[in-house]
Amino acid sequence: MTAPYATAEALMALYPSVADEPESRVSAVLRLASAAIGGACDASAVDADVLELVCCRVAQRMLASPDGAAVKQESWGASPLSGSVTYDVPTGDVYLTSFERRLLGIDGSDCVVTVANWGGASDACADG
Repeated sequence: MTAPYATAEALMALYPSVADEPESRVSAVLRLASAAIGGACDASAVDADVLELVCCRVAQRMLASPDGAAVKQESWGASPLSGSVTYDVPTGDVYLTSFERRLLGIDGSDCVVTVANWGGASDACADG
């Protein structure tokens, strides 16, 4: 098990609203967020401050839904009976945003595309 990339103090400095969370929950979430980040990228190649930032952002999202039912928006009608509920990360899932993936160097921009030349078209790079 790797040490978390962020401390509870760093998380609370960025997101003061998490100060009300139990210390044991904050520690567990930071450990899990760090494990997910470490599984998604080569953490040894990423700056420690970037790892801390991404870990705090992921942990804050996980902590935002304490009981798995964070309602973002709710509306109801009277007749003929209609309703709508929108949940905001209802299960506290761990995910990386596109910005976080870019910070970690896993945004896919290093992909190589190969196009086969089938048929009579000439290949401009064939001679060199």
